Amino acid sequence: MQTFLPYEGFTDSAAVLDPKRLGKQRVEALQVFLPPWLGDSAFHRSHQSALRRKDPAYYGPHFPDVSDDLPYLWPASDRESGEGG
Repeated sequence: MQTFLPYEGFTDSAAVLDPKRLGKQRVEALQVFLPPWLGDSAFHRSHQSALRRKDPAYYGPHFPDVSDDLPYLWPASDRESGEGG
C-alpha cells in the first residue's frame, strides 16, 4: 500500500495531490481508517518531502518550507510479528 498524507486531514491531503497519486489514494483509502499516527507532524512532513522529490514543480509551491531529502517515516505495524500470526 502506498499512501500519501501530507496533511492530517484527508480532505486537505486529497486537495493537494496530483491526479496520478490521487487516483491511487482513492483505491487505497478503503484500507485506512483512523490510525493513531494521523496528525503526527513528523509523519506528515516526511510525506510532504517525498511528494516534493516525486514532482518538485507541482509540490514545491505547496510545501515551500519542507526539505526534499527527508526519509519516509512509517509507523510501526500494529500486527503481531512472526509466523502463523
